[in-house]
Amino acid sequence: MWNLLKRLANLFVPAHIQDPGLLFRMIGSKDKAAWFTLVITFLGVVCLPLDLLLYHLSEKKRYNRASRPNQPIIFICGTPRTGTTLMEQVLAKHLPVTYFNNLTAVFPRSPITANLLFQRFMRPKIEFKSYYSKTLGFSGPNDAFYLWNRWMTEDETGMQCVLIDSREDSMVKFFGAYQEAFHKPLLSKNNSLNTRAKRIADVFENAYFICMTRDPAYLAQALLQTRMEIQGDAHIQYGVDNPDKPEIAQTSFVASICDQVLYHEQKNHEQQQLIGSDRFWIVPYEEFCKSPAAYVAKVYQEMLNQPVDREALEKNLPPFVTSNQIRVAPELFEEIQQTLAHMRDRSKSS
Repeated sequence: MWNLLKRLANLFVPAHIQDPGLLFRMIGSKDKAAWFTLVITFLGVVCLPLDLLLYHLSEKKRYNRASRPNQPIIFICGTPRTGTTLMEQVLAKHLPVTYFNNLTAVFPRSPITANLLFQRFMRPKIEFKSYYSKTLGFSGPNDAFYLWNRWMTEDETGMQCVLIDSREDSMVKFFGAYQEAFHKPLLSKNNSLNTRAKRIADVFENAYFICMTRDPAYLAQALLQTRMEIQGDAHIQYGVDNPDKPEIAQTSFVASICDQVLYHEQKNHEQQQLIGSDRFWIVPYEEFCKSPAAYVAKVYQEMLNQPVDREALEKNLPPFVTSNQIRVAPELFEEIQQTLAHMRDRSKSS
């Protein structure tokens, strides 16, 4: 009975979220995206019978008759807190693509059928706001971990990000069915893919990856804040971590987080070398904020192979202000900087 309840809960709450106190922090945050996430989680439980019905009446048939996806698939990935959600929101709003929206969180078993049924009632608006990747509105982009969990299993650190070989065909049919239903290229965000993109690239020859990065010190600070807000403890990992942490990374939460940042740097470049820079882009968050229109135009031209009105894009998509500010005690931020520098020196000398 307990295992059944746990599987049901994991449809709506990521398995790596460990602190029940997150519910109260979300309520107390007064953040609209946080509150909306609680609403769609509740609706997902209420609508479960309808979700199952739609799956058996229609959704399952779509998968069975689907062919391979024949249009581009754009995956956004990277360490959490590098601007992956902002990139996804911008591309979803300004590109002619389909994507996994918040309605799919209400109908995780029948996302295609549910969108075809209810899209006429949805307000097609995307706001550039989020609460730790959670967005506003039924049309807002969603990480859709509950979909990826169909095909993924856990890595060495407990993150569900390893493709199960026997479920590869099921994943291909799902993406094919999604494109057939909406007749557009597909946009999907999965932060963890920056460590295992080559496996997905081998499955989808028409897949592209936008891997976000960020100034290491500010990224470490953001991961520290996320551990506290989401996990309730600075010592509990958030996101894919280094499965072979060196001894120094086990001395403090600052060293642990800095090691995680450097591990992701390494994996980003490793995956780019394996896949090629034409299909795996590494995009600094700071550069994207300076000129988001330039990156949207580049995706239009190089990934979608479509013309774009660059002047109109720049008019409708001005620069963003980065969130790179010191938000912890100055001495703690200095410790982060010093630890990063020390760990880099150790890595070079080893």
